[in-house]
Amino acid sequence: MAGQAARTGGEWLVDALQAEGVRHVFGIPGVHNLAIY
Repeated sequence: MAGQAARTGGEWLVDALQAEGVRHVFGIPGVHNLAIY
């Protein structure tokens, strides 16, 4: 990965959801999901 920034879990998650055709995501904001990002 020379010259590339490490990707976050959030970026991987968004890519996976887009690949599956997901257009809307609903959730409960809070600290319980901060580890993803």
